[in-house]
Amino acid sequence: MNPHTEQEKEYLGIYDDPEEILRCKGRLGKSKLSLETKEPILLPARSHLTCLIIYETHLLNNHSSPLLTLSIIRKQFWIPSGRRISEKSIHKCCLSCRRYTAKPFNLPPFPQFPIDRVEPSPPFTAVGLDFCGPLYIKTPFLVPKQKKTTQFDVKKYWITLWVCLATRAISLDLIPDLTLDSFSLSFRGQTAKHGIPKTIYCDNAPTFIATKSFLSNHAQISPPKWHFRTPGAAWKGGHYERLVALIKGHLKRTLAGGAIPRTFLFHEVSTILLEIELVINSRPITADSANPSDPRPLCPLDFLKPCGHNITLQILPSSEEKAEDPDYTPFPLSNQQSLSILWEKLSNRTKAFWSRWKRDYILSLRERHKKLNSINQRWPITNELVIVYNESTPRSNWSLAVIKKIFYTEDNFPNTAQIKFLNGNVSLRSVHHLYPLETADEIKQK
Repeated sequence: MNPHTEQEKEYLGIYDDPEEILRCKGRLGKSKLSLETKEPILLPARSHLTCLIIYETHLLNNHSSPLLTLSIIRKQFWIPSGRRISEKSIHKCCLSCRRYTAKPFNLPPFPQFPIDRVEPSPPFTAVGLDFCGPLYIKTPFLVPKQKKTTQFDVKKYWITLWVCLATRAISLDLIPDLTLDSFSLSFRGQTAKHGIPKTIYCDNAPTFIATKSFLSNHAQISPPKWHFRTPGAAWKGGHYERLVALIKGHLKRTLAGGAIPRTFLFHEVSTILLEIELVINSRPITADSANPSDPRPLCPLDFLKPCGHNITLQILPSSEEKAEDPDYTPFPLSNQQSLSILWEKLSNRTKAFWSRWKRDYILSLRERHKKLNSINQRWPITNELVIVYNESTPRSNWSLAVIKKIFYTEDNFPNTAQIKFLNGNVSLRSVHHLYPLETADEIKQK
């Protein structure tokens, strides 16, 4: 029975040849092409036979592209919606090509901001931690048997970056290597300046993992709570990775010093880092107003130094404010009641400051919303065969793995997967770094 409608017959010029084979008439009747090409055999788009013919042609022509495969097939056959059917059939049947055409699973919608970013807290209570570098720094040393002769050796140094989640302030430190001993000294220096952080967000650097283990076993007080992001998922640490780019931009321009870069001494680079830290902490984190009477935008330095940079802190109202403040009490304060009044005024000013932080900064985070484009039409499932993204190698060398477990977000979207490689190693990866090698039909057959 002919499944085609009268409209399709008229549009495609379908007719039965003497052998009762459906063929299509086109407008090439006067050409010198063969009859098979001018009036090709009609293949139904959703037929398994059509899929096999496409796959065979694809293999016979050394894994030709869908467009080239279709061009060869059209010398003898006609497939409605041929480009789409050709691409779909090759992806379905050819596992070798699927490795190169597979698309990663979609990223889940961006989750809610962690509470450490949207609630007021002292600076560096919750921090993002990362390494930056290396930098090449000159280290002086004395030449043996020549007491007054000093030469320089170039060594690698790294930058330890601490980012406050609430205030967006940064703190930089220079360390000679990425060992636990060197980072421990940097950690002690950070706690001496800004106190012990309660929460630390970082990547899976071996130094950070070793530090967590060391603090858990030897800390005399409650150690920080560590949050390690999924390996390779740099966007999950975007609140501090973005500042790495800012630091690198300042360093490249500052250390170059002109057309010919030069190598600096340790104390020179340390001073430059302090200046870069001040510059970045002076950047505005709220929008600037065109009205000169509006207050200036907030910057991280306001949280670290309420008086600002090179500005004297005025704890008491200025002379201009005396007439406007009916509750102004002149100095000296000589009794407990007066000190209590001053304390209450300072507390009210602090509350007003954090209210502005909530109104201007926190609400501005709502504007930074990005719509994710849909890449894959389905989500990963357990026991599915995938290839794992690796930016340092071509796709042909990406490792095969099987999804063993899937971790979901608070909104019940797949976020991270536990995978097992062919060599038996088990690791975590973002679902966006997994490329499925099995089609939906193959998954259903399981």
